Amino acid sequence: MKMWMKPRTRHAGRAVRSRALAAATLAAAGLLSTTVATTPATAAAGPDPTLNDVKTLTGPYQTSTATVQNSGQFGAATIYYPTSTTDGPYPGVVLAPGLTSSQSVLSWYGKTLASQGFVAMTINFTSTMLYPTQRQPQIDKALTYLTQTSTVKSRVNANTLGVLGHSFGGGGSLLEEFNKPSLKAAILLDPVNQPAVQSSQLSQVAIPTMIITGQNDTLSSESPTVYNGLPSSTPKQLLDIAGGNHGTVLTANANIARYVVPWLKVYLSGDSRYQQFNCPITSDSYLSSHQGNCSS
Repeated sequence: MKMWMKPRTRHAGRAVRSRALAAATLAAAGLLSTTVATTPATAAAGPDPTLNDVKTLTGPYQTSTATVQNSGQFGAATIYYPTSTTDGPYPGVVLAPGLTSSQSVLSWYGKTLASQGFVAMTINFTSTMLYPTQRQPQIDKALTYLTQTSTVKSRVNANTLGVLGHSFGGGGSLLEEFNKPSLKAAILLDPVNQPAVQSSQLSQVAIPTMIITGQNDTLSSESPTVYNGLPSSTPKQLLDIAGGNHGTVLTANANIARYVVPWLKVYLSGDSRYQQFNCPITSDSYLSSHQGNCSS
């Protein structure tokens, strides 16, 4: 739509300057607010959430995708993002797969998170056989790419970034937590640490961290060690999926989304309305056990 604008005259220019001077005077007198919001626009966006709003694979936002070619800094990637910019810029999350796996195993997280108001980037690594210490630098470069170079960078709030990783990707994500304290949240799925992060380093991690693992995961038994190693001052949760194994978290499931979405909504989006779904965790037959220290 074209908008007709009346040519500005010299008198109009004086009027603009007068209004600017008046505003400055009011601001100096404390009568006009000049506070700039520092929280993401998605904080407290939309109606008050219900459990059904988070226990779903498809949230309220329509989504699109952007394909990223292998740059050599990390492998090929896919960015899932809300089509609308109304509530943006949105928090950004990099999703890292585990040993021998490609980004496709985490695609359902990308789709679900985008539909809930996040920009989620699933990545391949330059090799599927990399150890956690080798994955962390590529996770870090992917975060930089998402916020500084990607075609959707204007949709991402570079001040609200998080990581989600499975297995070796979870270990790499944990190391990224230690190396990048500006992160706002992390979700570790069956993390294999190895240990990429030493116990003395774990005690320095201050980023809110959720760990989800399978009750019968025989490939990784490090989740309790990582959870206990995180300081009590750091918001943290450890969820065990009843009967789950090392790959259970890779199958799309609304019961998993029910925990992942609120955690990121609170600590990335800054929307405290979702804390009711984090703390306290009520009885849930999907879980065999759960621990947490966050407050309601």
